[in-house]
Amino acid sequence: MSKPAFEVPPVLAPRLNRGSGSSQGLVEAHEEWIQDEDLGTSLKRRFGEWLKDLSESEVLFKKHVYDNEDLKASDMRQHRIRICTLIAEGEKLALDLLILANETNSESLVKTFVESIDETIKKLLNEFVAWHGKLDDQPDIPESFKKAAQESESGKLEDLDI
Repeated sequence: MSKPAFEVPPVLAPRLNRGSGSSQGLVEAHEEWIQDEDLGTSLKRRFGEWLKDLSESEVLFKKHVYDNEDLKASDMRQHRIRICTLIAEGEKLALDLLILANETNSESLVKTFVESIDETIKKLLNEFVAWHGKLDDQPDIPESFKKAAQESESGKLEDLDI
């Protein structure tokens, strides 16, 4: 008899087989526990969760990025991750709302939600560009600073007469 490709270490076997009534296989039929809710209720819940995530993220952004005197690359990476995740979740939510509206002929009911999501996504995209985009793409940076940065990068530096 050949040895299985993967053997469960004896110390883990009791944990993995807990409640199965058997110490044989690790995989058994199961039924996933889900909360029954209609699509409209689900989308309202997801919208509320998204708003909560936005609020919590803003607190984290302020602490770890905007007001951080010792900003690190990992802070910037986490900022990008959170912004991109919020944008993706918002876009998926807006799409699901539009699909529901189309299927139920209820465009007027979801319009306000989708407009709010779109407005927030626009702000998130602007925030992303402001913190992670090219210097030239940032509207709040004076043109004189952008020009000086370009000259510095290209090696066009003038000696200071001090």
